[in-house]
Amino acid sequence: MKNHLTWDEHHHSVGIARIDDEHRHIFELVNRINDALVSREQFESIGDTLEELLTFTKAHFAHEEQTMAKQAYPGTAAHAKEHRLLVEQINNLVESAQHYPSYFRTSLVTAFLTDWAELHILSDDRKLGDFLVAREKDL
Repeated sequence: MKNHLTWDEHHHSVGIARIDDEHRHIFELVNRINDALVSREQFESIGDTLEELLTFTKAHFAHEEQTMAKQAYPGTAAHAKEHRLLVEQINNLVESAQHYPSYFRTSLVTAFLTDWAELHILSDDRKLGDFLVAREKDL
Protein backbone atom coordinates (compact mmCIF):
# COMPACT_ATOMS: atom_id res chain seq x y z
CA MET A 1 0.00 0.00 0.00
CA LYS A 2 1.32 3.41 -0.95
CA ASN A 3 0.50 5.02 2.41
CA HIS A 4 1.73 2.14 4.54
CA LEU A 5 4.59 3.11 6.82
CA THR A 6 7.38 0.59 7.30
CA TRP A 7 9.84 1.22 10.10
CA ASP A 8 13.43 1.14 8.88
CA GLU A 9 15.86 1.27 11.79
CA HIS A 10 18.62 2.89 9.75
CA HIS A 11 16.32 5.42 8.11
CA HIS A 12 13.89 6.31 10.93
CA SER A 13 15.79 5.76 14.18
CA VAL A 14 16.78 8.92 16.05
CA GLY A 15 19.18 6.95 18.25
CA ILE A 16 17.17 7.20 21.48
CA ALA A 17 15.41 3.91 22.29
CA ARG A 18 12.38 5.33 24.11
CA ILE A 19 11.67 7.88 21.39
CA ASP A 20 12.16 5.25 18.67
CA ASP A 21 9.73 2.90 20.45
CA GLU A 22 7.13 5.67 20.60
CA HIS A 23 7.68 6.47 16.92
CA ARG A 24 7.16 2.80 16.02
CA HIS A 25 3.84 2.87 17.87
CA ILE A 26 2.81 6.03 15.99
CA PHE A 27 3.62 4.22 12.73
CA GLU A 28 1.42 1.31 13.84
CA LEU A 29 -1.49 3.63 14.67
CA VAL A 30 -1.17 5.54 11.39
CA ASN A 31 -1.10 2.23 9.48
CA ARG A 32 -4.23 1.03 11.32
CA ILE A 33 -6.04 4.25 10.38
CA ASN A 34 -4.86 4.11 6.77
CA ASP A 35 -5.84 0.44 6.46
CA ALA A 36 -9.27 1.14 7.96
CA LEU A 37 -9.84 4.05 5.58
CA VAL A 38 -8.84 2.04 2.53
CA SER A 39 -11.07 -0.89 3.54
CA ARG A 40 -13.90 1.56 4.28
CA GLU A 41 -14.43 0.43 7.86
CA GLN A 42 -17.04 2.12 10.00
CA PHE A 43 -16.13 5.69 10.84
CA GLU A 44 -16.65 4.90 14.53
CA SER A 45 -13.69 2.54 14.37
CA ILE A 46 -11.59 5.08 12.48
CA GLY A 47 -12.59 7.84 14.89
CA ASP A 48 -11.63 5.68 17.87
CA THR A 49 -8.21 4.98 16.39
CA LEU A 50 -7.74 8.66 15.55
CA GLU A 51 -8.53 9.48 19.18
CA GLU A 52 -6.01 6.86 20.29
CA LEU A 53 -3.43 8.45 17.96
CA LEU A 54 -4.23 11.90 19.37
CA THR A 55 -3.89 10.74 22.98
CA PHE A 56 -0.67 8.83 22.33
CA THR A 57 0.81 11.66 20.27
CA LYS A 58 0.13 14.19 23.04
CA ALA A 59 1.90 11.93 25.55
CA HIS A 60 4.80 11.37 23.13
CA PHE A 61 5.19 15.08 22.47
CA ALA A 62 5.09 15.82 26.22
CA HIS A 63 7.86 13.26 26.72
CA GLU A 64 9.96 14.81 23.94
CA GLU A 65 9.41 18.31 25.30
CA GLN A 66 10.38 17.26 28.84
CA THR A 67 13.53 15.68 27.43
CA MET A 68 14.33 18.79 25.38
CA ALA A 69 13.90 21.04 28.43
CA LYS A 70 15.96 18.74 30.66
CA GLN A 71 18.80 18.59 28.13
CA ALA A 72 18.63 22.31 27.18
CA TYR A 73 17.98 21.53 23.52
CA PRO A 74 18.40 24.78 21.55
CA GLY A 75 15.53 23.97 19.17
CA THR A 76 12.96 23.42 21.92
CA ALA A 77 10.68 26.38 21.15
CA ALA A 78 10.40 25.67 17.41
CA HIS A 79 10.00 21.92 17.98
CA ALA A 80 7.27 22.46 20.60
CA LYS A 81 5.49 24.87 18.23
CA GLU A 82 5.51 22.17 15.54
CA HIS A 83 4.07 19.73 18.09
CA ARG A 84 1.20 22.11 18.90
CA LEU A 85 0.40 22.51 15.21
CA LEU A 86 0.42 18.74 14.64
CA VAL A 87 -1.83 18.11 17.66
CA GLU A 88 -4.26 20.73 16.36
CA GLN A 89 -4.30 19.07 12.93
CA ILE A 90 -4.89 15.60 14.39
CA ASN A 91 -7.61 17.02 16.64
CA ASN A 92 -9.27 18.48 13.54
CA LEU A 93 -9.20 15.03 11.93
CA VAL A 94 -10.83 13.51 15.03
CA GLU A 95 -13.57 16.15 14.96
CA SER A 96 -14.11 15.65 11.23
CA ALA A 97 -14.44 11.90 11.66
CA GLN A 98 -16.95 12.38 14.48
CA HIS A 99 -19.07 15.20 13.11
CA TYR A 100 -18.68 15.18 9.33
CA PRO A 101 -18.01 11.60 8.25
CA SER A 102 -19.46 12.12 4.78
CA TYR A 103 -16.86 14.85 4.11
CA PHE A 104 -13.99 12.83 5.50
CA ARG A 105 -11.63 12.50 2.53
CA THR A 106 -9.73 9.24 2.66
CA SER A 107 -6.89 10.26 0.35
CA LEU A 108 -6.25 13.52 2.20
CA VAL A 109 -6.25 11.85 5.60
CA THR A 110 -3.92 9.03 4.60
CA ALA A 111 -1.54 11.45 2.87
CA PHE A 112 -1.48 13.82 5.85
CA LEU A 113 -0.94 11.11 8.46
CA THR A 114 1.72 9.31 6.46
CA ASP A 115 3.61 12.50 5.62
CA TRP A 116 3.34 13.83 9.16
CA ALA A 117 4.57 10.65 10.82
CA GLU A 118 7.50 10.19 8.50
CA LEU A 119 8.57 13.77 7.80
CA HIS A 120 8.44 14.97 11.40
CA ILE A 121 10.65 12.07 12.45
CA LEU A 122 13.08 12.53 9.57
CA SER A 123 13.50 16.24 10.17
CA ASP A 124 12.70 17.65 13.61
CA ASP A 125 13.11 14.47 15.62
CA ARG A 126 16.30 13.47 13.82
CA LYS A 127 17.86 16.80 14.85
CA LEU A 128 16.76 16.22 18.43
CA GLY A 129 18.13 12.67 18.40
CA ASP A 130 21.47 13.80 16.99
CA PHE A 131 21.71 16.44 19.72
CA LEU A 132 20.86 13.99 22.50
CA VAL A 133 23.21 11.28 21.23
CA ALA A 134 26.02 13.84 20.96
CA ARG A 135 25.44 14.84 24.58
CA GLU A 136 25.64 11.19 25.61
CA LYS A 137 23.03 11.66 28.31
CA ASP A 138 21.37 8.73 30.01
CA LEU A 139 17.73 9.09 29.03
